[in-house]
Amino acid sequence: MSRKHPSSPFSQVLLGILLLGGSPILRAIEPSQIERDLLSFRLSEVAQNLGQLESEGLRSYYQFHLHFYKYLTAQTPNDLVKLRNNWDQIVESIYALPSGDSLQHILLSDMYAKKGMVEFLDKNYLKGVWSLRYSRNYLKKHQKIFPNDPNSLKMEGLFNCLFGVIPKKYHWITQTLGIKGDITKGIRQLEKAGKEGKVLPLESTLLHYFATKNLLNQPHKALKALEYVRDTFSNSILLDYCQIAGYMGIKQSQKALKILQKRSLYKDDPTIFFIPLWDYHMGRAYYYKASYPQARKMFDFFLTQHKGDLYRTDAVFRLGMSYLLDGDYEMGSSYFGQLQHQEASDLEEDEYALHLAKKFLAAKPSTPTLTLFQSRNAYDGGYYTRALSYLKPLSEAPLQMTPEELTFLYYLYGRIFHTQGKLSIAYDNYLKCIAQPDLPSSRWQQSYSSYYIGEIARNQENRELARQYYKKALTYTDYFYQSSLENQCKVALGKL
Repeated sequence: MSRKHPSSPFSQVLLGILLLGGSPILRAIEPSQIERDLLSFRLSEVAQNLGQLESEGLRSYYQFHLHFYKYLTAQTPNDLVKLRNNWDQIVESIYALPSGDSLQHILLSDMYAKKGMVEFLDKNYLKGVWSLRYSRNYLKKHQKIFPNDPNSLKMEGLFNCLFGVIPKKYHWITQTLGIKGDITKGIRQLEKAGKEGKVLPLESTLLHYFATKNLLNQPHKALKALEYVRDTFSNSILLDYCQIAGYMGIKQSQKALKILQKRSLYKDDPTIFFIPLWDYHMGRAYYYKASYPQARKMFDFFLTQHKGDLYRTDAVFRLGMSYLLDGDYEMGSSYFGQLQHQEASDLEEDEYALHLAKKFLAAKPSTPTLTLFQSRNAYDGGYYTRALSYLKPLSEAPLQMTPEELTFLYYLYGRIFHTQGKLSIAYDNYLKCIAQPDLPSSRWQQSYSSYYIGEIARNQENRELARQYYKKALTYTDYFYQSSLENQCKVALGKL
């Protein structure tokens, strides 16, 4: 009899790890060729080698991952259909594994988590809540039969990380399931799973990387943790992508570009499934460098290959901004117009891009506003001297700027000087940013300024002042990038 199971969700918190799948059935100490090919996105070779596996359960499991990878990285509708149509058969195959198989329940927990991510991206939230319960229950079954099994650590770590940072708007999920996460514990579990687990330790290492980078906001530490993995997988599109995301996170787009230049190596290899997000990041790197023609080319490539909503709004917005910053408002506004009636994805980058596109479509931005965006782009790319050069003429004529522009000016000064280690100057500018009028579009800059003052105070061992400003940052509501900041504040307060 066929068993029917609902599908399961994964929160946007785990979007940073959407490139990861798994092959926890492999028991060899060294990664098998199938595992290596999966992690290198040589999916055609995986498909060819599946027939060599004796177990139908293993074949179905890997077959699921072929479509899973493709859908999460390119969001092709055809792969979504295949994932859903084959789901019951795949689950039955895993149930058919030999009685007493020590990984059966872990595989089911892992499968429901991954299927859930797909459903969540497709905004089937209610189905997701129920199937997340299935994932959790299978994990508990495994722990009951095999207590203290290191192969449980990956799923335990994921649940702790997921529910330790779930945004306020999804708290109804935690209330429904009665699960409370612990970010710090979850990250420790993922790290330990990478070192001790026999269930694809490299996957646990990569999950630990993304959790450290995105949840703890420690990209430098995360990048360092990847160094020894590179010795094992010297030429992997997935690991290269991880490093690219890391370098972009620490404002080193030039280092990211060096890796991004390997595009032809992967794009021209027919055995590799090319990740469209590669072109999105390449477009961003050129955009920050003010190399707008190259940026437009890469964003166009991304929009052509990527069939889903993730980062699409942001890419279209940056295309419009590239023309706007080149002095062509008419062409730029044509891209903003494409977003006029569009809904953004749940990604914070897309939400902010949609807001700005509608705002700039309604009225051409002023010269100071455009200059501020030029400075922000240069800062985001790590070009700090150029970023400051844009701000200097604006700071010399503050009366010609609106309160919204002044808030942005002080925030950028704070971030640039903070990154350069000039903490007293950064501190003063953060205070000036916070002192500006409370405007909905500027509130994110003031809330983040409060958080960064807390960071400066904590590094100077002024725990009371740090606590005061972390809590102040949490008093702001209804602003862009709110979920990310709330997570960072909670982690910071926990350390105090």
